[in-house]
Amino acid sequence: MNILGLTSAMTGYHDSSAVWVHDGKIEFAISEERFTRVKHDRNFPVNSLNEILKVSKLSPNDFDGVAIAWKPYNAFSGFFSNNVLDVPKTVFYTLLTSPKTTINYTWNNFVKFKVLGQKNHLSLLGFPKEKIFYFSHHLSHAVSSYRTSGFEKALSVNLDCFGPDENQNLWSGASYICHNNKIQLIEYIPVFASMGLFYSTVSVCLGFKFGDGEGKTMGLSAYGNPDKVYKELKVIAPHFDGTQWRGHNSWSDFRLIDNPHLLFNTRWGKYLRKLIKENKREDVAATAQKLLEEELNNYFDYLISQTDIHDVVLAGGIFLNVKYNRILSERNDVNSVYVHPFPSDGGTAAGAALELYSRLTKNKTNYNMPSAYLGTSYSDKKIEESLASYSDKVEYKQVNNISEIAADVISKGEIIGWFQGRAEWGPRALGNRSVLGDPRNSETKERLNKHLKSRDWFMPFAPSILEEYREEYFENSSYTPFMTFAFKVREDKKSLIPAAIHKDGTARPNMVRRTVNPLYYELIENFKKISGVPVILNTSFNRHGLPLVNTPIDAINHLLWGCVDKLCIGSFVVTRKTSIEKVDIFSKNALKQAYIDEEAFLATFGNKK
Repeated sequence: MNILGLTSAMTGYHDSSAVWVHDGKIEFAISEERFTRVKHDRNFPVNSLNEILKVSKLSPNDFDGVAIAWKPYNAFSGFFSNNVLDVPKTVFYTLLTSPKTTINYTWNNFVKFKVLGQKNHLSLLGFPKEKIFYFSHHLSHAVSSYRTSGFEKALSVNLDCFGPDENQNLWSGASYICHNNKIQLIEYIPVFASMGLFYSTVSVCLGFKFGDGEGKTMGLSAYGNPDKVYKELKVIAPHFDGTQWRGHNSWSDFRLIDNPHLLFNTRWGKYLRKLIKENKREDVAATAQKLLEEELNNYFDYLISQTDIHDVVLAGGIFLNVKYNRILSERNDVNSVYVHPFPSDGGTAAGAALELYSRLTKNKTNYNMPSAYLGTSYSDKKIEESLASYSDKVEYKQVNNISEIAADVISKGEIIGWFQGRAEWGPRALGNRSVLGDPRNSETKERLNKHLKSRDWFMPFAPSILEEYREEYFENSSYTPFMTFAFKVREDKKSLIPAAIHKDGTARPNMVRRTVNPLYYELIENFKKISGVPVILNTSFNRHGLPLVNTPIDAINHLLWGCVDKLCIGSFVVTRKTSIEKVDIFSKNALKQAYIDEEAFLATFGNKK
């Protein structure tokens, strides 16, 4: 049986993705951003869909069903559920201070898109209407984690900004009991108590972009004092009081996070911006992180005591927060934690598809997904065709021992682009579309940040480690192949991998098994033979502000832009013939793309540690 899963049947939802499920397992998954080169692309995933049709060799009529993870909803649902005065106050205030921006925002988000733009692209592309099924947003999150975890019984928790249920009402999260292939709702979490909205609002007010900057807030938090503005920030954070969630009485200001100019003109937007201006940005970030951790721990106290379930599966954008995931995994009342490799909205496409398969077949659908290598691959023949088209700019050589050569180059201090096998699905590079360097030299991180990737100074890089050495290098660790946890690095190992360790002494490892990724395992094994260290520095193969490279042409362009010193693609080693191309990726203009305004950018890069 073949099922197609989509994040949405319409345009407008971030991380737009498509998934092909065959006989209860994910065969292929890809996000639209990989084709359009627009990070977190919100457009209907027509390119992703066409890629699935090409790879699967199926036509629209050949699919037994199409599962959609986002049901059309009432645009104003959830607005009035806490305080009837919330929205009028927000709308009136923003209309008064920014009338033109408010009108444009209302037209684009509630009229043009919600009313006029609700076209079902699937029908236009030839997918029969009777085969199209819609699922609750948070159920799709829950299924994505439970049905790929391999757990028989688990507590599923799913938290993000918000999403619609079966009745088109908006919620900010949901919890479920998963047992014997069944998923039972415990409760929904109201929008007015959305930890996702709170954390994203702080991120936007810090100057980072919504949907992408939350990770920057987490990274910056390691440099701050979480108690400095604790009282001031706590008054606007949601709170779990032991039995229920309580929200801030003007939370609806936070619904404007995707339009910073409006948000900054609300009462609480101004409050946050003033708080940030009068204090260190890293202190505000650290406090937001502390509040997130406290309230989630309060909630898990309640859930675990009520359900007596000690295996936990997680999805939703909140659980991209690897710092909290570690805290949860170290709790005495938690046995094990699994986080879906694509916990944000792109992953719901897989959840919806797996749920539809289970319902149509009545089959048990719960397997241990071994890897996230679910995207497109390229043969050496296709790669060489691309290389030949750039023969005036690059020189290349085909070799039999690509992993040995790569390990040797890295050990000598060079940075390589590593493009192998099937692309990873999700936000993390896991050794197939990666930039790799030597973790032993702390200057590697500085060089990557400043010269090659043009990243924020406070953002860490991750280590890839041979799985059998994880206990030697990390405290209280478990096998985590998807970079979904940050573990503390053991004291006696910190001097061996300084470039891979964050300010707080943690690292977000990608643990590599030979059976899962033999070529990448061989590279790290070869590096260990040279250096004695079973760890490689791994970051995503993309210039700042772009998605992961998707095609050989993308990888070649990154080499020409100077993002890497050498490219190891398929069985080819590639170097530049010409000087680095003069594109604006190393200047401050490139970095500004990740920031809301000039003030936020200068605040970050003017306070470099």
